[in-house]
Amino acid sequence: MDTILVYAIGMFRQIVHLDLPRFIASIEAAIEPMLKTKAFAVVPTVSPRAPVVDVSLEAWRDGARKGMRFHEAKKLIPQLRAVRPHWGAARSAGERLFEIAHGLSPFVEPAGHGHLFADVTGGEVPHADSARRPRSEAEWGGDAMANRLLSEVRSLRMFNCVLGVATNKLVSKVADRAFKLWQPCGDGILRVEPEREEEFLAPLPVTLLPEMHSKTAGLFDLLNIRFMRDLAGLDPVQAHSVLGKKGPVLVRGARGIDDSPVRPYTEGADAIDERVIFSPDTNDWSLIRAKLFVAVEKLSVLLYERGLAARSLSVEVTYTDLDTARRHRAIKLENESLSQNPCRGGPLGPPMKREHLKMLPYMPGSLGIGSKHSLFTEADAALEAACTRRVRVKCLVVEVSDLKPASRQIGLFRDPQEERRQRLAGAVHAVRSRFGFDAIRFGASIV
Repeated sequence: MDTILVYAIGMFRQIVHLDLPRFIASIEAAIEPMLKTKAFAVVPTVSPRAPVVDVSLEAWRDGARKGMRFHEAKKLIPQLRAVRPHWGAARSAGERLFEIAHGLSPFVEPAGHGHLFADVTGGEVPHADSARRPRSEAEWGGDAMANRLLSEVRSLRMFNCVLGVATNKLVSKVADRAFKLWQPCGDGILRVEPEREEEFLAPLPVTLLPEMHSKTAGLFDLLNIRFMRDLAGLDPVQAHSVLGKKGPVLVRGARGIDDSPVRPYTEGADAIDERVIFSPDTNDWSLIRAKLFVAVEKLSVLLYERGLAARSLSVEVTYTDLDTARRHRAIKLENESLSQNPCRGGPLGPPMKREHLKMLPYMPGSLGIGSKHSLFTEADAALEAACTRRVRVKCLVVEVSDLKPASRQIGLFRDPQEERRQRLAGAVHAVRSRFGFDAIRFGASIV
């Protein structure tokens, strides 16, 4: 059941966007303290062409940026070190961040590594002895909750923390980005007063809009649209004729208009992805499909262990010329229904106990066999739709989203073939849990 927020007449929403700059790099520095004063880049694989996932503050000051190729960053900083990410630690930190925010507001939406939205409208900062303490005005409202959230994150002593507070998600995120633009190494809170959103946005560059991509920014530069006030002055029809469907959306964003709600985790706001880097770039279709199968397997195992079901899947292909193509597929899970899972908790949920694993179906597609609606079947179809060019592929990203608790609906009649699949899946998972993921490999993953 969807959660509906009802606001009192005259009440403005108060949305907080929390951002932990250099989230992944901060975790790596906490794991290896020797890195705290070094220039380093976090890369998924040790390859000159690997994309930079995150950079340390020292590397950022010298010009390295997320999204660069490692060899490009290395040219700027000859002493730059490559560090492999500890995704398990990042996931644990993300879950801890979610717990902190969820303790202040039940409406928390994860928005990627080190990012989340929280609706704190009319909220009160909880106190253990609140029944005995007088409720002063300072203890009420979104400002107090934002200050409490900032204090809680600072107490971790791992991250810088930037909070944008506004009446909607878009403006709160732009406020966060503006704070980092003005104070790249600072942390704190930037609040945008209600009904002054367009005034706040007017002098800011259009590149701060969340929907702004490099191609769109280049087109705006040609049209001499460089500030929010220039974009806000456009007629939506004109914007549509130049930019297509995104034009009116960008104009509304430049005016500070955004009606999208904060979607708590139970409404499927989270996503998990698996990335494959090809070194060297390849157009070998059999190799690409084999790596796709392994990526889907790993995603399926994670979903299975967390007791989650995915309703959406996307495959993004990055070509050797850095052009990208992305295709989405809706997932239909057989014999699957939604219900609250008592084992779930946090944005990804804790690892499930062994006795609970038998209560949930092994996610279709983790073995790539049997079900016509398997994750691999959908991912393979999305890959085929995305690969429309005869150009080498550099990177492959598989993402599952719209995650919800999964529970098995007991069928009226037994299906022997499905039961055999379930037993095989359970046996494979048990072996891999003990001896590692590569202890058993399927033919589809071998070239």
